[in-house]
Amino acid sequence: MPEIAIAAISLSVFLSSFILWIGWGIKRVRSGRSIGSEWIQPWQIGWINFGIFFCGLICLTFAVQVFLASIIKLVGAEEISTVWLMAIGALSIQSAFLIGYACCRKYFPEIFRGNLHGRSLNSLRAFYSAFLFFLRSLPIIFIVAFTWNAILGKLVEMGLIDSFPPQEAVLAFSSGESPIALGVIAFAAILLAPLAEEIIFRGCIYRFFKSRVSTHQAMWISAFTFGLIHGNLMALVPLTVVGFLLAYSYEREGNLLIPIFFHGIFNCFTLTMTSLYSISGQPLPY
Repeated sequence: MPEIAIAAISLSVFLSSFILWIGWGIKRVRSGRSIGSEWIQPWQIGWINFGIFFCGLICLTFAVQVFLASIIKLVGAEEISTVWLMAIGALSIQSAFLIGYACCRKYFPEIFRGNLHGRSLNSLRAFYSAFLFFLRSLPIIFIVAFTWNAILGKLVEMGLIDSFPPQEAVLAFSSGESPIALGVIAFAAILLAPLAEEIIFRGCIYRFFKSRVSTHQAMWISAFTFGLIHGNLMALVPLTVVGFLLAYSYEREGNLLIPIFFHGIFNCFTLTMTSLYSISGQPLPY
């Protein structure tokens, strides 16, 4: 029964988070370690190079999407479903990010060959650390999401803003249409997006602004950019908080694998819970 699964997962997550917060508090009191470890080195480039890089990413993303749209039109698939369009769009955006960054590292090594990691960390340990941090962070994300949605709901009731839908990926999984397309979206969300977006938002944006402002200010700038780029008012504040947590984990642990795994786990959890709510017929709580 999906209702039982939803209850069991929610209870397990919040109980685990409570235990982890207690353990974190005890460890914090004993060690006194703060974010001032400064594992991550700032990205020392000028504003012009930074602007050219991101304008190039935007142009490449647009070019990839135009190319795919031309292919779709060429094969006569104008009636392709919305879910498939979302799947193709997700793949094109994340692929453009990865291709653009890889090309920059190859052809402009003096600017892009810097190490994204402040220290080495094996994948298993990174996944374990990211999973524990995710469990500890999830109640914070829930509280922020529910509070923000309540505020937006009041603004809609007052007529100050129009009603708005959740993120498109959430709506797609709620509909349950085209399992293959949903599988492609899940692949992009759980594997491609964490890798591509963490390289860009934490490895590039955060490190660049860290060279210009304080560590915490750089975290919030990269976090707000991360929330804004998803283009959904309902998700803006929750994803900004998620972006801050991702930057915090990056700086705290000194390795980009931590936010990559955290991002993937978060997306996997969101899609799993969305699917379970859809199957059960219950309305989404976010």
